[in-house]
Amino acid sequence: GVGGAVKATVSGVNDGRPVVIFRKETAVFVVLSAICTHQGCEVELPGSGGGIDCICHGSQFSSSDGTVLKGPADTPLKKFTTTYNESKKMLTIMI
Repeated sequence: GVGGAVKATVSGVNDGRPVVIFRKETAVFVVLSAICTHQGCEVELPGSGGGIDCICHGSQFSSSDGTVLKGPADTPLKKFTTTYNESKKMLTIMI
């Protein structure tokens, strides 16, 4: 549903590493790499604060666009362009 987030591995996307998919509105999605840009650890799904945390070294990223909220990471999470077909309920992630 709207406001939800899932972590998934999608064939052919992000070199086979997981992504985090956020449903911001009915037909608006944000897809970010789940791999921290600091040292490659997998990030967690957002908690109550809404940020995406990396438990390895404490980096935090924005769930709306992947920007760094707290280091040591200094590079945003990779963001993927998406399209959503409402009639088919199909999200397409561009690679």
